[in-house]
Amino acid sequence: MSRRFKVYRYLIEVTAIPLALLLGLFIVTGYCLIKSRAVEALTLGLLTYPICIALHTSRVLRILLVVFALLHGVSGFMLMAMRYVDKRFVKYVESLLIVFSIIVLIEIVILELI
Repeated sequence: MSRRFKVYRYLIEVTAIPLALLLGLFIVTGYCLIKSRAVEALTLGLLTYPICIALHTSRVLRILLVVFALLHGVSGFMLMAMRYVDKRFVKYVESLLIVFSIIVLIEIVILELI
C-alpha cells in the first residue's frame, strides 16, 4: 500500500464523523429557522430560534464544513482513482483536485471577509 493511499484513507476516517456532525447540525438548524417550535420540542429546548440563527450563520462552522467536505471529497475521489486508473492520470487528477480545492478555499475566505 502506498503512502498516499494511507494518507487519503486516514483523511477519510478523520473527517467522516466531524463532517457528519456538521452536516447534521446545519440541517437541524436550517429547519429550526423555518420550524422553530418543532425543532425546539425535538431537541428538548436545547436549540432555540436565537441559538439556531447563531449556529447556522457561524463563520467558523461554515469554514469547518467546507474544509472537512473538501478534504473528505478529495480523499475519497483519489482513493477511487488510485484503484482504477493508471498512475500518470492519478497524479494529474490529484494536481487538478488540489488546485480546485485551493481555489474553493480562497473563494470561501474572500466571501467570509466581504
